[in-house]
Amino acid sequence: MSELAGQKVVFLRGTDEFAIENWVKMVYRSIPDATTAQMIFSRMDLTGTDVNRVKEEAYAIPFMAPERYVVLDNVLYPFSGNAGKETLRRWQEEFLAFLDHLPSQTKLILIQKEREYKPKDYEKQVWLMEWGSKNDAALKAELLLVPSDPQDRERWIMAEAKRQGVTLERDAVSLLNRFAGDFDPRILAQEIAKLAAFANYSRPITAKDVLEVGVSDEHAGIFDLVDAIGNKNTTIAINKYRKLLDDKDPLEIFPMIVRQFRLIIQTKYALEHNYPVSKISGMASDYVSRKILPQCKNFNSPQLKNYYQALLEMEVTTKSTAVSLEAAIEIFILRSCAGANFPKNFLFEPPLNKRRG
Repeated sequence: MSELAGQKVVFLRGTDEFAIENWVKMVYRSIPDATTAQMIFSRMDLTGTDVNRVKEEAYAIPFMAPERYVVLDNVLYPFSGNAGKETLRRWQEEFLAFLDHLPSQTKLILIQKEREYKPKDYEKQVWLMEWGSKNDAALKAELLLVPSDPQDRERWIMAEAKRQGVTLERDAVSLLNRFAGDFDPRILAQEIAKLAAFANYSRPITAKDVLEVGVSDEHAGIFDLVDAIGNKNTTIAINKYRKLLDDKDPLEIFPMIVRQFRLIIQTKYALEHNYPVSKISGMASDYVSRKILPQCKNFNSPQLKNYYQALLEMEVTTKSTAVSLEAAIEIFILRSCAGANFPKNFLFEPPLNKRRG
């Protein structure tokens, strides 16, 4: 693939999870045969993973293909807890030694998704960038950020529309940008896809199209669902979820649940540290603020951290196992509404009371 041409290693970092995942998908889709792709493309989370385990994956010989692709998440934060500087330094040295002996047939994609980007955190990646500068530009680094400036947001919308094979009139771009609220690239990409289908991919999308397709309702049904979760109303949440499934895919519902909990976490932190809530990305809208602020009272900080980790586990597990996202969301709704914590690997947790006889 052209994105990997000449590079042994690509490092993708930033707040735009959609762009990062889209980059990985393009690499996967560049493999002509789907069966072959499953055998030469692998992905793992580096958190708590021994470098020797990574070596096993990277050193495997590609089956019936010239190259093997290995995607590694959380390359800058390989430890779930607060590891000491010496522990982190030793891990980095071991990882760099692994990179020095990376087989020629293996392409690595290193990923670090950030909740927010802080330029001062650059020192956390210096060790990796220095390796790239010493190895004949073997490392390609890309910073992918969710746009915050209104003009940048509009450019993102136009670029995504172009990627999907359609164009938007200027008024349509402005309208989409205004309705975006918390600029979630995945949701916006889905809206553009919906608009493209509505226009039959045969004409520019107009502001009238945006209004007719109903983007302006800010996904009222999904907001009702996540409101019910935030207010711990199990009956309403389950009913809303099952009703949404009548005409929406779980892949549309899941990002909104993640977004809601992310905003609750950010808002609760802001309130506890006397930080202006209006400065939080996605909270500038009075509508969103009115929804989020009451929900912060329903959760304590350890709970929110646990729930967000559970959502991350859901995303990873449903992508790499036979567990369906639809069922995983329902399990999450039931447990979170009940105020129960999520143990690690909760989607595989056996029942407490085993049947006998």
